[in-house]
Amino acid sequence: PELRIPVVRTMAIPVEYQTEYSKSENPLSAGIAGGLGNGSFGSRRTRPGQFYLISRKPPYRQFWASSQTAGGMEAFRGLEAGTYDVEVESNGAGYVSSVTWGGKDLLRESLVLSEGLDPQPIQVIMRDDGASLSGSVQIGNGAQFAQVLMIDEDGGGIPPRPLYVSSSGSFQIQGVAPGRYDILAFDRLAGVPCRACNVKPGPADESDPRFDSHKRMNCKVLLTSLLIVATLPALSQQRAQSSVRKFNVSGRVVNALTGEVLRDAAVRLVPTTDRGRAINADAGSDGSFEFRGLEPGKYSLVAQARNFPQQAFEEHENFNTGIVVGPDKISTGIVFRLRPEASISGRILDEHNEPVRDSQVMLFQRSTDTGKRLVERRSQTMSDEQGEYSFHHLRPGMYYVVVAAQPWYRRYLQVNMRRRGPSAPAAELDPALDTSYAITYYPGTSDAENAGALIVHPGDRLSADFDLTPVPSLHVTLLNTGNEVGRPVQPNLRARVFGDSSVFVQPTMSWQQNEMEMSGIAPGDYSLNLRQRDSRENRTSGQDISLRGDTELDASAAATVEQLHGHIKYDGANTPSNAFVQFRDVNARGGMGARPDEHGEFKLQLPHAGRYVVSLANAPGYSIRTISTTGARVSGRSLDLTGTEPVELTIEASEGVAQIEGTVMNGDKPASGTMVVLAPQEIADNAPLFRRDQTATARSR
Repeated sequence: PELRIPVVRTMAIPVEYQTEYSKSENPLSAGIAGGLGNGSFGSRRTRPGQFYLISRKPPYRQFWASSQTAGGMEAFRGLEAGTYDVEVESNGAGYVSSVTWGGKDLLRESLVLSEGLDPQPIQVIMRDDGASLSGSVQIGNGAQFAQVLMIDEDGGGIPPRPLYVSSSGSFQIQGVAPGRYDILAFDRLAGVPCRACNVKPGPADESDPRFDSHKRMNCKVLLTSLLIVATLPALSQQRAQSSVRKFNVSGRVVNALTGEVLRDAAVRLVPTTDRGRAINADAGSDGSFEFRGLEPGKYSLVAQARNFPQQAFEEHENFNTGIVVGPDKISTGIVFRLRPEASISGRILDEHNEPVRDSQVMLFQRSTDTGKRLVERRSQTMSDEQGEYSFHHLRPGMYYVVVAAQPWYRRYLQVNMRRRGPSAPAAELDPALDTSYAITYYPGTSDAENAGALIVHPGDRLSADFDLTPVPSLHVTLLNTGNEVGRPVQPNLRARVFGDSSVFVQPTMSWQQNEMEMSGIAPGDYSLNLRQRDSRENRTSGQDISLRGDTELDASAAATVEQLHGHIKYDGANTPSNAFVQFRDVNARGGMGARPDEHGEFKLQLPHAGRYVVSLANAPGYSIRTISTTGARVSGRSLDLTGTEPVELTIEASEGVAQIEGTVMNGDKPASGTMVVLAPQEIADNAPLFRRDQTATARSR
């Protein structure tokens, strides 16, 4: 067997330590050198008490700086490309003044490493002029059950610091960076902020050899913050709790039909505000899963397993219920009921009971995704040599199966253009061979109104077989197909399925001077687009046709859709580099779009005249503010295109997305699984402005 071992490139980031003193000479080196751990102020080189990097990539490894030789420079080794969070704490004597790397403040920003990076050293600056703080705390259960946290009001990268509380309730800390702090007391037995705690600051330690004026100044700032905590305990404790506490999401994955636990299911938790930071976990043998140490917020919970397609928690159609994490929110004990996949399969036979291979088999589903009841294509496949096909991994819903095929012998026919007129000779092609198959809807009709729906439930295995019957082929003659430069038109014929021009038809083509004939076409409804290039540009004309017999069409008389030229202007600091302007036909006849160039310019040849809804994609943080045009009419986000004259379109997009948050209540309890819709005041012409959310907490952007 061949063993492949992946090569992972790693790098080392050196660390430089520096100490700044409150005086040119250091009077503290003898007094506090014993409390510094690794190093001393006396040697003018010290280190933090805790200093390590945490990878944001699972399994979230931690890295400590080390030296490979005695007295050598310390470095973080074995680092891969990625993002790292910095954790740093005081050593109890000095405090960390700054941690910088390449001009970035790592106390407030993450460390981002990329391959091929020239590793610059991380510079750590310590100071010796920290303040000291002492105090006492009393709670009803006794001081031994108290926990005191010291929280920097300015945030920063230094985590909240737990203070040791003696059995008498006293606490003391030294080497604190100047600033304002909240002091929060917890009742460890109850696991909640203490609402009856009595926190008192103690006197400054007069034996501290540092300058009294500096020490008392910082103590005064600390005392002010303590008084705020004592005066407004509910506000301060709630704020501190939300910034300190981490939360868990846990539960079990089970079969929605049988209740049986699903072992080894893959579970993913995705923050809705940053979907690039998904967290993955595997369910245990009992179906259990758990995510620890989560920040408050809203998450999407997704899972999948063998024979269970990926689905979100309580998913139905394109909606699901989110998981809200935070104080007073229940995010544990979740029962994730995964629905098993369903399938539709079948076999396609011809009039001789022989398999029809290479048939185009399409799966459609009825939905209301866009606010309208539509039947939209979900999947497509080809039949094999046995005429068999299958669609797997289906979710519950109402489905339709449609087949487009040709008799096998049409591939080998030699068809010459027929002569027209009363004196034209009889057709050279045998009528028994000049046949075609109509678009066929299950269970065997050519009329979409009579199509049979397949109702799919979780775990279903449905069958849908087809027996195709040939019908006489129609012939369509295109007249005046040339132009002034002698280039003929290029026809594109598409069959209309459920009202949408969605199935490309490959007719047999023959031509002569300034004329073209298409054959092998079954009766039905079609969209015919004619593309022609003149001396300047491509031009497209199109029309909808209903074919019930042989016919002639004048290519020069087809309505021409003029080209659309657009310009998008961004009102913001950052210009999107991958934006995409979309045009969707409101009658569900498809749509298309264009990507603006670096100047915001784009050109587009829409397939036909009509009403289109304009939207902007791949432009995070931007939304369309105004649309103006010449050559067409604009109403809200809708564009009415006649196609008879060129269109100049100007889109202004502004940066800055508003956010609406709220809670849906059923009596005095949050109502989980409720859909909340944000609708524009002018509904008819502003479909892209609709927003929806579904969770215990409503949030729309």
